[in-house]
This record gives sequence, C-alpha cells and structure tokens, in this order.
Amino acid sequence: MNIIEDLINYTVNNYSEEEWYIFYDSLILVKKYNYLEYIKSESINKLVNILPIVKNSLTKIILIEIIVNYLCCQYDVDEEELLFDDNEKLLDKYIDALAENKININIKDIEACLKCFIDLGIEKNKIIHQLLKKLDKKIAIKILIFLIEYNDENILQQFSEIYEEVKIAQRVYYRSNIISTFILIVHPLCSKYECINCISTQYSELTNSIEDWGWNTPGATKYLIEKNIFTEKEGKILEHLGELLLKNVDLNSKEIRDLYFEFFENKDPYDVMFTLP
Repeated sequence: MNIIEDLINYTVNNYSEEEWYIFYDSLILVKKYNYLEYIKSESINKLVNILPIVKNSLTKIILIEIIVNYLCCQYDVDEEELLFDDNEKLLDKYIDALAENKININIKDIEACLKCFIDLGIEKNKIIHQLLKKLDKKIAIKILIFLIEYNDENILQQFSEIYEEVKIAQRVYYRSNIISTFILIVHPLCSKYECINCISTQYSELTNSIEDWGWNTPGATKYLIEKNIFTEKEGKILEHLGELLLKNVDLNSKEIRDLYFEFFENKDPYDVMFTLP
C-alpha cells in the first residue's frame, strides 16, 4: 500500500460532512498523484461508495474526476465491457454537481474528465445534451469549445444552432490566445514587465512563448486563415515575427517593435483581438 492509498483510507474512514473541506483537501492531494493506475481498485471503490453521502458539490466534482480518471487509466480498449457499469449515472452526478457549483469550476479539469467519460464509452452527444440541459449556456459553451471538434458531423446534425456558436467561440478563443502571446512578445512594456503584468496568456514566461511560437515559415498560418481566424495580412505578420525569432533578432529592435503597429494599425488591441475576419 502506498501513501496515497493510506491517505484515501484515512480520509474515507474519517469523513464528516461538517468538515467536508478536510476531505476535499485530501482529494486534491490524491488528484495530483501522477500514478493513479497503480492505486489498488479497493481504494477507488471506497471513493465510489462514499460518493452517495457527499453533499458538497465542489467535493463531488473532484471525487468523480478522480474516479473517472482512474477508470480511464484502467480501461482496456480491447474489451467491450466497461470496468464500471454506472458511467452514465456517474456522468449525471458530475454534471449535476457542476450545475450546483457555477463559480469554482475549472474548465481544463472538466474537459479532461468529460474526455475520459467519452473514452469509457459515453457518447459525446449525450454529454453535450446534458451540458446544454443543466448548465448555464455561457458555461456550457466554455466547455464545448474544447469538446466539439471541427467537422464533427454528428454534433452538427443534432446541435446545429449551438454548434455554430461554439465554432465562433473556438475561433475567438484561438485568435485571442495567439494575439495575447503576440503582444507579450512584441510590445516593449509587456515583455519588460512580464513578471508582474496581469495580462493573461497561455504562457507563464516570455521565453516559453518565444520557443513555442510555431509560425516561422511562409504558409505556416495557412490553416488559421482558412478557418477565418486571421486575415491573410495578419497571418503574414505572425509568420514574419516567427522568422525574426528564428534569427534571434533582439526583442527591443525596431524591426520587431514595428510589428505591433503594423498588426494593430492604431486600432484598439482588444477590438482587434475579439473581432473575427
């Protein structure tokens, strides 16, 4: 028995609804454990068995995420039978808990959990139906941005109206992510104060955003242009930045700084960021 199994056993055996936060904090530690597949099924079964008596929605969410992640790790794709025969009920409980707890939800965790449900055999259409039925539309769209893929014909046929909204949201999401990273690199003050500014990007450090800038050859932004995420002119500017970064051109050089003004053309950056071609 490893320390995580000890932790599960201790917290389950000492569970108290009045002190749910202790149980919740323990679950956080369990969730951070990177080797769920090595936990014995008996320990996970204890978490499954305690689920019906857990009242706090935030605790339910993380509890189900741990259970589903474990099941997904253990699932044998060559077998027709699932390891757990109540996955649809588990999904119902999960989305009900999300509906009860609208404030403290983590979209990335939800995305990962729902993809595990899909891997365990739950149809994507059923998940989407539940999300749209039980969650606020804005929250549902936030989740569906990552769940619905382009050209998913089944989704298109059954959820045509929401599908179009999600496609637009996806385009805005990718556009705003790329432009915010672009600003971090080319704007002199953003790069200078990267450690203290509060502008949100997908990168915690400037060096990471530079290393991961993937548009550095002619035509690299073609798919972004074809998906109507960027204009052809904008795409060429992104590629030009990539070429300069490959050559290790100084970030403070006029050549790089001029890209900011060339891209935004004296327009409000936020207007540009959230306006699709």
